Amino acid sequence: MVVEVETILKKYNLPAVTVGQLEFFAENLDIERAAAAYQQYGALVIRGLSKPYVEGIRRDLEAKFQESLSLLDQVQKIPEGWRTPNGALFIPAPQGYRRDKQIMVLPLNYHNSAAFFSSALNPRQLDLVEAILGPNIELFDLGQALYKEAVGGHPKNLHQDAAYFEHKYEGPVGVLNYAVDTDLVNGALHVIPGTHRLGV
Repeated sequence: MVVEVETILKKYNLPAVTVGQLEFFAENLDIERAAAAYQQYGALVIRGLSKPYVEGIRRDLEAKFQESLSLLDQVQKIPEGWRTPNGALFIPAPQGYRRDKQIMVLPLNYHNSAAFFSSALNPRQLDLVEAILGPNIELFDLGQALYKEAVGGHPKNLHQDAAYFEHKYEGPVGVLNYAVDTDLVNGALHVIPGTHRLGV
């Protein structure tokens, strides 16, 4: 991943950006400064913004995970892998894993998790999105819960989310919340600040 990032920085003559330039803290969040940073870099790290919701989301994730595992004997084969009756998406597991299928997407959304829905309506978060996009904002779809099992997981190459969520105007602003501690080894998101200005 590091080589890929360095290649893109050189190819498009983008400056290297430190986490400190993208990092803000929820307890003293300056909305205007954070919005300006987002406009410049296309990404932010706001530590603690979703802290009030994490335990509830983690509880609901675990319940959906167990429910999905209990439905493995009823999976339907689809082009992406397998889907359980509750809507969980399973993909092939790595060789030597404890089962032949691993979860990729859990069917956790705004309809079945009050904690997840509440996190999407976090007033500080909405203030920030409004400062970035203007007052005419709306929730897009039902949210998504990606789930990476230990020793499994599914790597994702660098990509633009615009390929998945096409909009006529600027948007959407995506919010990624981790329900577990995350580091460079177990699935941290990598971003290349400034690439949002390069077009699709």
